[in-house]
Amino acid sequence: MSKEIKVSDTAESWIGRWRNKEDRRAMLADINRIMCQIVNDQSEDVINDNVAFDMLLTLSILSTFIESLGE
Repeated sequence: MSKEIKVSDTAESWIGRWRNKEDRRAMLADINRIMCQIVNDQSEDVINDNVAFDMLLTLSILSTFIESLGE
């Protein structure tokens, strides 16, 4: 038995873009670019939470590693 769930138009649009492989890759690349910019340029001044900073730094390093492998 399946249940239908109503979502907002914005959520439906986002889900549709996420299901499209090219759009999903573009969104992830944008998120990655923003995350890396924060870590590289403003991390010490903006991020006061050490756990959040460590997490962003780890993700940034992982992103660089993945890029070096050519995905």
